[in-house]
Amino acid sequence: MADIGLTTGSCSGFFQGNLLGGDSAKVNAQFTALSAFNYSWDKIWTTVDATKVSPGDIRTLTYMQPLYGETVIGIHFGAAVGAGANGIGVPGGGTAFYRFDAGVAGIQQLALKYQGLSSAVIYKTGTFTPPPSVPEPATWAMMIGGFGLLGTAVRRRRRTGAAAA
Repeated sequence: MADIGLTTGSCSGFFQGNLLGGDSAKVNAQFTALSAFNYSWDKIWTTVDATKVSPGDIRTLTYMQPLYGETVIGIHFGAAVGAGANGIGVPGGGTAFYRFDAGVAGIQQLALKYQGLSSAVIYKTGTFTPPPSVPEPATWAMMIGGFGLLGTAVRRRRRTGAAAA
């Protein structure tokens, strides 16, 4: 997990070449890699492809959307000079898959240990749900006043109904 600047989570390992693509061989390889940490992917590449970022040979990965809660990503490191171990720095580079908890505050950037970032995708991430808001005091006053008027109307209606009988 230190590969992406996190201390907790899991990595299914590095795989030779760029597996982040939509052809059947790559989709099957992704499915197998993601199954290593009990994540069952639906194999729909178009959904994943829509999250793809290709920022180039940098060490900070910035996503277009914040990551929240349980998150599963794939990163392809290209064959940059001096990129490092795990099949990275060789022709075709390597692809790694990670699963981690991005928390409720969210993560938008990951600091990468290896240079040669080619592309990254998101297989799963949560969404931010803001806590329910507490009404302003004026709203409470208006709501209580409305209930009072409603109660008065009901009580008057009962009186008029009883007097007519």
